[in-house]
Amino acid sequence: MVLLLVGLSQIPIEAAWLVIGWLMLLGWRSSQSSEQTRFFNLLQISIGLLTLAALSVLFYAVAQGLLNVPNMQVTGNRSSALVLNWYQDRSASTLPAAKVISLPLIVYRLLMLAWALWLANALLNWLKWGWGCFSSNGVWRKKVVVEKKIVAAEQEPSKES
Repeated sequence: MVLLLVGLSQIPIEAAWLVIGWLMLLGWRSSQSSEQTRFFNLLQISIGLLTLAALSVLFYAVAQGLLNVPNMQVTGNRSSALVLNWYQDRSASTLPAAKVISLPLIVYRLLMLAWALWLANALLNWLKWGWGCFSSNGVWRKKVVVEKKIVAAEQEPSKES
């Protein structure tokens, strides 16, 4: 789960929570039977739609990680990922030294490629597990039709000669 969140760090946190919620909902669904759940068919449809949304988020996360410049989440003092503005208004007699540890962008790209390959492998296992959770205790509940039996006096026409 931690490895999943590390790769999802380049997208908004709400989108990452959607993927986590999807996995948790599938785990919860495996323990529910169709008789226990009041709106079982609605739950199944919701899980299907959430699955599509979660897969879209994962696709977006891979695209963000592999194709875009990483969001270093640098803020304040008009700084960005490309420009760091340093300012210190008061200091002791010895000025502190600033240190920056930096790696080439290709290292980030290779790490994201490794994460994307891990995600593809993990996603195959998650989808297999997810289908088991989704289909446990039934995929769809048939509508129970209650038929009212009307007892009517049926009379056959009598044959009069």
